[in-house]
Amino acid sequence: MEFRERILSLLDKKKLTGFLVAVLFLCSIALSITGGDKIKYPDERDYHSLALSLKNGEGFVDKKTKEPTAYRPPGWPFVISLFYRITDNALTARIINGFLIAGTAVAFSALVSRIVPAARIFVPLLILCYPVMIYLSSTLFPQTVAMFLFAIVLLLLEGENKSFRKIILAGLVLGTLILTVPYFLLLIPPILFGHFFLRKKEWKETIIKSCVFLSIAAVVVIPWTIRNAYTFKHFVPVSTNSGINLLIGNSENSGPNTGVNVNLSHYKTQVQHLGEAEKNSRFAQYAIDWITTNPKESFSLYLKKLLNHFNFKNKLYVKGESSSLRDLVMFISYYSLLSLTLLRVLLWKKLPLHSTEISLLTIYLFNAFASAIFFTRIRFRIPFDLLLIGIVAIFIGILAERILKKEPINSSSL
Repeated sequence: MEFRERILSLLDKKKLTGFLVAVLFLCSIALSITGGDKIKYPDERDYHSLALSLKNGEGFVDKKTKEPTAYRPPGWPFVISLFYRITDNALTARIINGFLIAGTAVAFSALVSRIVPAARIFVPLLILCYPVMIYLSSTLFPQTVAMFLFAIVLLLLEGENKSFRKIILAGLVLGTLILTVPYFLLLIPPILFGHFFLRKKEWKETIIKSCVFLSIAAVVVIPWTIRNAYTFKHFVPVSTNSGINLLIGNSENSGPNTGVNVNLSHYKTQVQHLGEAEKNSRFAQYAIDWITTNPKESFSLYLKKLLNHFNFKNKLYVKGESSSLRDLVMFISYYSLLSLTLLRVLLWKKLPLHSTEISLLTIYLFNAFASAIFFTRIRFRIPFDLLLIGIVAIFIGILAERILKKEPINSSSL
């Protein structure tokens, strides 16, 4: 066997991919263990306390008032609570994330290998070269589990001939994903476009399958929505933090990169007497009123937030967690992914884009425009940066196969 053939065979080896996934898992676990059971961020404390409440049989309640809450979505706390029955410290939940990021790498490796076999190995390799993704897996934020569920949905929907079994499973996972990060409700249009209508064979079949997919997802979410309606006497699909998130990104004190560091005391004072669901509605109305009253300023802010979506650093609520070294690593790793993705698009005439690549690009860009409606943060973007990793893995895989097979770069086999 020639040297080139050996290298090509090595790239397609599942064992080597498995080894890199194991290294990724160990890196995540090591980082989690280093952090111990210390909780650094306010969001982490919320998820931790909700999981404890569920584990102790108190229900999904606020840790201070002990009243039912829906401020945080239920998916991640329910998962954590299952493991807290073994031992209820934060390190347990962080170790769960180690398995989830490894599972994400396996799922996305399987996805890209269907397009280009040689791309399989590059998914875990690129994740290892993107440290922020590993760091996030060492926290109690729900983005890692969301990334894993998102990868499973995309894997199940991959290909033109999707069986109803896969569509039903994908619907179940999507529903679970929405209960974990409700924002993914906004991502349904590009998912449908990229994985159903872009690859349609017959309109009737496509519409039926997409309706089944959405119906199954709805079946998963609706029981929680009913619980919220019964508890709060208001329509709350998943959580009651959408209003405050909209106001954080759309007020006279909001900036493109202020994140949660916005002075909203004036608004909060006015809603102190209201219940959780009423506050959510009122905050949303305050944001809408500011947008409609200040159309030029709000549109300008939206464009700045859109640009900030592609930023390599954020102003953190916990200032001690930021550093110039982390910013440098993020700058190099993120813009390398972004540049390679851009290069892949620019070469579309010589290397035609596969429908999967178009789907991943569509979802990534749609997310950028959708997230700027609220406020943009690197943490929120991480599950979607996985799409860039998929595109770059396919791109490198294509180049590797062409070079090793001595094929011209502009030949089309996708």
